[in-house]
Parts: sequence; C-alpha cells; structure tokens
Amino acid sequence: MHAVFTGTPQAFLGDAQGKPTSELADPGIYARGLEGTHRPGHFSGVREIVLRLFGFVGSCRAYFGEKDYQQVQVIKQLAATLPGINVITCPTSRESSGLARSSRNLRLSAQGKRDASIIYAAMQAANTLWSQGIRTPTLIQQSMLGILQTSPIELEYAEIRDPLHWTETQPVSDISQARVFIAGNMQGVRLIDNMALGRLNIDTG
Repeated sequence: MHAVFTGTPQAFLGDAQGKPTSELADPGIYARGLEGTHRPGHFSGVREIVLRLFGFVGSCRAYFGEKDYQQVQVIKQLAATLPGINVITCPTSRESSGLARSSRNLRLSAQGKRDASIIYAAMQAANTLWSQGIRTPTLIQQSMLGILQTSPIELEYAEIRDPLHWTETQPVSDISQARVFIAGNMQGVRLIDNMALGRLNIDTG
C-alpha cells in the first residue's frame, strides 16, 4: 500500500479553520536541550504527527535514521505506549569524507562539503579520547571545539550526553557512556550529526 499525506500543518493539527484542536503533548525528556533548545516546539509537532501516522497505519515496523538521534528517542518513547509499533533505528550513512549523507548536502559546494567533513573529524577526535579512557565531558568537548573552531562552519553546539541518563545540559561529572552531538551551518545549510563513543562506528564509503 502506498499513501501520501498532503496539506498544511495548520490543517493537519487544527480544525476546519486551522485552529489547534488541542495543546500538543510534552514530547518527553529526550526533547530537552540541543535540538530542543535550538528548535523550540519542533519535537512536540513531530510527536503529534507521528502519533497520527501510527494511528492510521496500525501495527508496523517504522524506520528512522540515527542522525536525528533525539527525534528517534522521542518517537521510541511514544511507540512504547502504543500496541504493535516497532521502531527500528537505521545507522547513519556517510560519504567517503565522513559527512553524514543528507539531501541538503546537494546545496553545498564541493569546497563546502570538504569543509563540512570537519564535523566527522571532531567526533572521531572525541572517540579517540574516549578510547584512551577520558570520561570527563568538558575535556571531550574541548577537543571537538579545538577542531571545529579552525573551520568556517558556524557552530551552534558541540556537546556530550549520557544517552541512558539524558539531561537537558551537558553532564559535569564523568560518565560511563556517551554520545557526542554537533550542529552548525555551512554555506547557509544547517547540518547535524552525532556519534556514540566507544562503539565501532560504520566505515564510510
């Protein structure tokens, strides 16, 4: 079966006049900080739209990309409250430079794509520190910032989170599991990426 959903957010979330039929639900702890801070209300909208989609399709397997890590966690928490919904996380596909694949990369020039690969380099540097036994978020963050600040990317954030004990802000104390998150703008294109530290990450190609 194939289905296409059309219309405006106002029509989708509101009544015939486009007025909201109800307040959007709290999307949960994973919506706090990082993208939740830089895109207020985004995850509330995502949760509502996906809830309605799941209500339409019923029991299913739903595939979401790990590049949008926070969004996937919001959706997983939602799916846990619904019968028959199995959310499957797909690993991030990368170009040979390490840049996460995205349709928006088409808007980057060849030089812009080369410059944007600094995001992957910064995450790899963080992973190297982690493999050396460094567990202090600020030290890992400083290594990323040192690399990112040498590039033309307009950085929004480069932070670390404990994925199993999510906090709105970066942890201060040492942590036993970690994921790094980076967002910034290159040539007017907003890029986001993340990586689990200490995990064998997928080779680029």
